Amino acid sequence: MGRSRGGFGTKLHIAVDGLGNPVEFILTGGQEADINQGPALIEGHDAKAVIADKGYDGDDFVATIEARGAEAGIPPKKNRIFKRE
Repeated sequence: MGRSRGGFGTKLHIAVDGLGNPVEFILTGGQEADINQGPALIEGHDAKAVIADKGYDGDDFVATIEARGAEAGIPPKKNRIFKRE
C-alpha cells in the first residue's frame, strides 16, 4: 500500500489482449505514476498496437512501443508542448 494525496491506496496496472483478456498485471502503491509501469506491462508481449490512457503519454514510452514495431494509441496530455498525431 502506498500513500497518495487521498490517503493510502493501491493501483492495478493491467495489459489485455485484443479480446480484453488480462495478459499482464502489476500492483503498485497509489502514489506510483502509471508511466513507470508501461515498459514492464508490454515486455514479452508481441503487440501490433498499444492503446493506453493519458497517464502513459511519454516520449520514451512511445519510442519503446514504436521500436518494437507497434503503433502507440495514446492520447496526448493537455500540457504536452509538441502534440503527436
